[in-house]
Amino acid sequence: MKERLTVFISYSWDSDEHKEWVLKLANYLIEKAGCNVILDQFDLAAGKELTHFMENGLEKADKVIIILTKDYKKRAENRQGGTGFEYSLISQGLYDLQSKNDKFIPILRQGTKSTSAPAYLGTKIYHSMKDDTKFENDAFNLSRLVYEKPEIVRPELGEIPDFNNPYYDPIISVANEVSAKEKLNKELDRIIDSEEGVQHANQAVKLLFDEITEKAYEYNEKTDFTFKVESGPREKSLLIMSLGYTVTIVWYIVAWNSARGAKLSVKKWNGYMPLNDNGIYYDDERPKLKEHKEYAIDLNDSKQIIWRLNENDTVDSNDLIKETFVFIMQSIQKEKEKNFRK
Repeated sequence: MKERLTVFISYSWDSDEHKEWVLKLANYLIEKAGCNVILDQFDLAAGKELTHFMENGLEKADKVIIILTKDYKKRAENRQGGTGFEYSLISQGLYDLQSKNDKFIPILRQGTKSTSAPAYLGTKIYHSMKDDTKFENDAFNLSRLVYEKPEIVRPELGEIPDFNNPYYDPIISVANEVSAKEKLNKELDRIIDSEEGVQHANQAVKLLFDEITEKAYEYNEKTDFTFKVESGPREKSLLIMSLGYTVTIVWYIVAWNSARGAKLSVKKWNGYMPLNDNGIYYDDERPKLKEHKEYAIDLNDSKQIIWRLNENDTVDSNDLIKETFVFIMQSIQKEKEKNFRK
């Protein structure tokens, strides 16, 4: 059984909206990450001792999440109120840990590091949570930091070289490594520039569409929301829609014997946008395009299909599926919360 961790959240009372966001984060860590969260909104009431709560909470916590805003920086550096006292304890803890900090996690909620981070946190790497449309993804990645489960895992140790070998030559090692990578890249290019590559690409798109459809059915069964899925001609396009928010995915293949130049076009809309849009709209009724990305087909070192946005940015099919439903659900959430009681 995994060990539950205790998390203390340090923040300043900038506004009611900010307190609500912090509470939302705390609820996520409790309900979806299994953390024991120490938060003043849960644990403090009239008559309780504030300084004892802070001292005890910081001591008990396995991890301390620090929500950085401009107001937090101001109060911390001026030692104002509870934030100032709390930061005094935190800065002492950081001093004690020095470079081996594995307890304090700064979260940039507002501004930049220079405008929102107190002096002692200015050199620390922070986790950004400024974009509310990415809250679920950012909160999940924060839970990775809390449990120290990074997405990129260190490889296993190799053999120790024979340092007494008089024939060892690092040039040979580097040359062989470059040759192996060049050979692999030529093989990947050969696959892409072939009928085999077209078949792999078409199969990957079909699998992507099938998995999106299955995920929509799952959400229809497990939530009160209905996700509608429509397929286009020859299974080259797919539409996913709920409550007026739409994602369209269109697969363009330009040659029968090469996947080079093929594109996966992903568009996110506010409004219902049919795959075959021949409708006439008034200006205020026309669906609004919120985002458009075009991905080229590519292969990773294991010869698995990936989607390349640019030279440095790739995603796999699971990422595309997640982005599709996150856009729709967060759009719905934002719209519905306008009418919720504060």
